[in-house]
Amino acid sequence: MQADKRVICMERVKLQKQIDGLLDRIVEADSPSIITAYEKRIEKMKREKPMLGEKLSKQRPKRFQFGLCL
Repeated sequence: MQADKRVICMERVKLQKQIDGLLDRIVEADSPSIITAYEKRIEKMKREKPMLGEKLSKQRPKRFQFGLCL
C-alpha cells in the first residue's frame, strides 16, 4: 500500500516536470501551431494531476505519514 503511494507521488512529480518543460518550450517557440500543440498537451496533463491526487487520497492512511507528496 505504501509502495502504491510512492508510485503515485512519483507520477505526480514526473507529470509536473513535464508540464514545466513544455511551458519552457512554449516560451521559446515561434510557431503558433507548435504553441497550440504544447498548450493542448499541458491541458491534458493538468486534467491528469487531479486524478492522481484522487488516487492518492483513496489510499488508506497510516497513523503517521511523513514525506507525502503534495
